[in-house]
Amino acid sequence: MAGFSSARVTGVVIRVGLTATVDLSLKPGPLQTEVTVTADAVQLELQSPAVGNVVTGRQMIELPLVGRNPYSLVTLAPGVVDRGNTGTGPLINGARSNSTSVMLDGAEQRNSTTNDLNYSPPLESVQEFRVVTNGLSAEFGRTGGGVITAATRSGTNAFHGSVYGYLRRDRFNANSWTNNRNSVARGKEDIKQYGFTLGGPVRKNRTFFFVNVERSKSLTPDNLIRTVPTLLQRAGDFSQTRTSAGQLITIYDPLTTQPNPAGGFIRNPFPGNVIPAARIDPIAKAILEYFPLPTNGNASQNFVHERTRTSTALPMVIRMDHSAGAHRLFGSFRQSNSEDDSPTVSVAFPDPGTNGEFGTRANDRLSSVLSDTTISSPRSDCASRAIISRPRLRRWGSISALWASAAPTPR
Repeated sequence: MAGFSSARVTGVVIRVGLTATVDLSLKPGPLQTEVTVTADAVQLELQSPAVGNVVTGRQMIELPLVGRNPYSLVTLAPGVVDRGNTGTGPLINGARSNSTSVMLDGAEQRNSTTNDLNYSPPLESVQEFRVVTNGLSAEFGRTGGGVITAATRSGTNAFHGSVYGYLRRDRFNANSWTNNRNSVARGKEDIKQYGFTLGGPVRKNRTFFFVNVERSKSLTPDNLIRTVPTLLQRAGDFSQTRTSAGQLITIYDPLTTQPNPAGGFIRNPFPGNVIPAARIDPIAKAILEYFPLPTNGNASQNFVHERTRTSTALPMVIRMDHSAGAHRLFGSFRQSNSEDDSPTVSVAFPDPGTNGEFGTRANDRLSSVLSDTTISSPRSDCASRAIISRPRLRRWGSISALWASAAPTPR
């Protein structure tokens, strides 16, 4: 500023979702003036009553993180509990998981119907994120819990980039307690995750770009452990069906229902706890033909089927920043295409997709934002954003035709 000496302030950190105030005291001096602000130290937040934690990009890269989902670190904030479902989000201060708002570059990432999370960015593309657990400001709406607000990385005047790869193999793992209990060998696991980042100037001091492309492929054990009918039970004989404490589980005849003098109704047990063969429905007999026999002698969880889940993913992030006079513009295009071959939960049809709900599942997610921040005066600015966020889920694999030909027509 003409007529004043230069001033230098250091130790100022600009965090996502926070406001930093810098007070400068200028003294009269020569006409040439230089004001330099550098950032590195944590500042006391005085502009907002919001309570929360900031997770930096360095923390995300250096902390051990299975699955490399940046939102897995939200539990570093007090009062936050991971629900274990990536589609809904964490629990913040006891609120429902679907009531947590998730923002990425100022754009809401939940859909407007079920409020599930549409998109999660790859870890290498996130600059930092903040978890707001209390004292939300008026800018956040449609939330009854907390807010997770993240910012993606952008280019600078210097080119920067990285190449990374992560590998997990079953040979490095111990067998699970469940597998050991059921005498099942350690399952096959082979997870590969690799990609690159690149950012830099298109035009110095004006236009910048950032790109992150990642590829992952995983084979993970997903053994099926269920309880199936024994040979005796298939014949209607439940004389050996007992609880874990050894108590006989009584089977009652529904045709003997009668009023109970003490209130309600009672039934007589089948003699010997055996259902007569003539009383077993033919449809039930036909269905039982598709169930496998037990693989062990346990009273429950007597069937173990070793299987592997296969999944692939290709997330991509492209961001452009541009400065034009009083306008600060950026556009970000984010896409994630994944495919998952999920084994069925049915022991009668253990192949992928044979219960009509699982099988091969393709999940294509799109999230884009275009932002313009206009600085109209030293005391005011205006931010406008256009947002597109869309998930597309496709599944295939059905047993409806198989059942139509295999099972008898109901009476």
